[in-house]
Amino acid sequence: MIPEADFGLVDAHIHLWDTRSFDLPWLNAVPQLRTQYTAAEFADGLDGVRLRAAVAVQAGNTAAEATWLLSSARAASALTQAQIGVVLQYARSPDRPLSPWHPLVFADGRFPQGVRLPLVELPTDWTALGGIQELVGYVEHHGLVLELLLRPDQLRAAGELSARHPRLTVVLCHLGLGENEPDGTWQNEIARLAARKNVAAKISGLHTSHPPVPEDHRRARLAAEWALEQWGPDRLMFGSDWPVSTRAGRYTDVLEWTKQALGASSPTELQAMLGLTAASIYKLAGSEPDVQIDKR
Repeated sequence: MIPEADFGLVDAHIHLWDTRSFDLPWLNAVPQLRTQYTAAEFADGLDGVRLRAAVAVQAGNTAAEATWLLSSARAASALTQAQIGVVLQYARSPDRPLSPWHPLVFADGRFPQGVRLPLVELPTDWTALGGIQELVGYVEHHGLVLELLLRPDQLRAAGELSARHPRLTVVLCHLGLGENEPDGTWQNEIARLAARKNVAAKISGLHTSHPPVPEDHRRARLAAEWALEQWGPDRLMFGSDWPVSTRAGRYTDVLEWTKQALGASSPTELQAMLGLTAASIYKLAGSEPDVQIDKR
């Protein structure tokens, strides 16, 4: 068992939702998750793990859900004694350009930590779609994080966008892998993307089957090892992907599996990936960013 880092655990990727209050159509594919995963369920699901901070990523794309998520993040913070940041999600309608459907500034005047673009159902060259550049410019201007949910064939476009916006902090969700194999094509695209110093990534979403089989752990280890080789610990972050990860195991299981996938890492490297890097990138836990994304 690898000891916890002195800084504390920062989970860079959780979700909260309640399908009694709003619909999430993508849950049709995973009906076992079509229920409520509120602040209380999250606090209970930690199984005693102490968090310093976490990032709650919006799972849908409505204003009502965004308002609910902000309130729920505050409730989760009170229950866990951890700072809970929020990343809002923007989805592009098929009949109009991507455009804001709710204000980026919350009622109390705060900005969210970032904005996520879910792009897996869009073309390979998604950067050419109407509204993308305007939104990216807005996110960059306000110093927010741009999160990208991508397929492997969309990674090259992410690198090109990052090159055009060197002062933009870009974070790749789930290593851009989805349920694909970390094959040579994916490795080449990851190496190319990681060469952009303003891009970081989350080691998340790698364990999805229940119960996990040796093949799942092999796949997670190969993906994590390659990501660490390309990005280094100062640009990689642990994300549990709770509650999606509950299909595979408990919170403590996912945390331990991630540590095992990063087993060759030193204690200092683990401290970065399990806490410091996410705290710095998302400006959480009172972190003065000793670990920084290079925006030169």
